[in-house]
Amino acid sequence: KLGIPSVRASRGVYWKPEEIELLGKLPDLEVARRLGRSHEAVALKRAKLGIPSVDYRFWTPEEDELLGTMPDVEVARRVGRNGGAVRARRLKLNIPCRPADADRFWKPEELRLLGTLPDHEVAHKLNRTVKAVGYKRQSRLIPPFRPK
Repeated sequence: KLGIPSVRASRGVYWKPEEIELLGKLPDLEVARRLGRSHEAVALKRAKLGIPSVDYRFWTPEEDELLGTMPDVEVARRVGRNGGAVRARRLKLNIPCRPADADRFWKPEELRLLGTLPDHEVAHKLNRTVKAVGYKRQSRLIPPFRPK
């Protein structure tokens, strides 16, 4: 009588058939926006009905093959996913990361600097990432710099 929606209606108890038809056909956020419901309410109703989400896209074998072959941000750009999703998938599959400058060849004079200074200083001098310097130093079994 007061024009206040009932608690049961706000909990999503009442769903019209045409509202249910939208579930799984559009992203949950879009359904929520169109119906004036919360994202959580839409996701819960869809899940209760066993309707798969269009928000999640399974990884293809071709996408998995790219992991670790280039930096995560580059894989993300190529496969149309965000960097966090790429990193999570790579870690789940136990694939090591590839530093951004891993394809640059190391000159003998650059290699001689490894272990002579802290990795961050060597990285700055060589215009490489600290991760790449550390990886190269470790792969050559060179101990980290220790001041005397």
